Amino acid sequence: MPDGHRLLFMARSGDKPVRVYLQDVSGEPARPFGPEGYEIGAPVSPDGKTAILNKDGRWFFLPLEGGEPRPIPGVGPEVDDVLRWDRAGQSLYLRKGSPRTEIWRLDLASGRQEKLGAIEPSDRTGAEGIESVLLTPDGKTYAYSFQRRLSTLFVVTGLR
Repeated sequence: MPDGHRLLFMARSGDKPVRVYLQDVSGEPARPFGPEGYEIGAPVSPDGKTAILNKDGRWFFLPLEGGEPRPIPGVGPEVDDVLRWDRAGQSLYLRKGSPRTEIWRLDLASGRQEKLGAIEPSDRTGAEGIESVLLTPDGKTYAYSFQRRLSTLFVVTGLR
């Protein structure tokens, strides 16, 4: 959390669905945050007031003060990840597609989306798509990881 005094994390108890919890680092017990079945989708807003949660590929805002999850306008099923907030908390950076991943900025006030660029491994041999993207708050610098599978060999003979 931006205040450095609380943690937001996910856990599962027995056969119950995953749940988000909020805990003060002073040692107080963790308390459930939001409904069951939601997962943490991105870092908390810069002002520390709003979490982004994901459920079944859909993205939601949830106020840390309490309330119900509400869908993030302009973020549909084509969005693979909500990467982070911008520094001012006025935009979200989104990830779409794989193995060629596009980075978009969503202006929360207007709902306008702007494509910032695309990321793909320079050598796609065995690349199975980009797994994760880390992005700075200004959206100008990034790091990514991808899995490469080079362990399958097919030998074909007799083709014409």
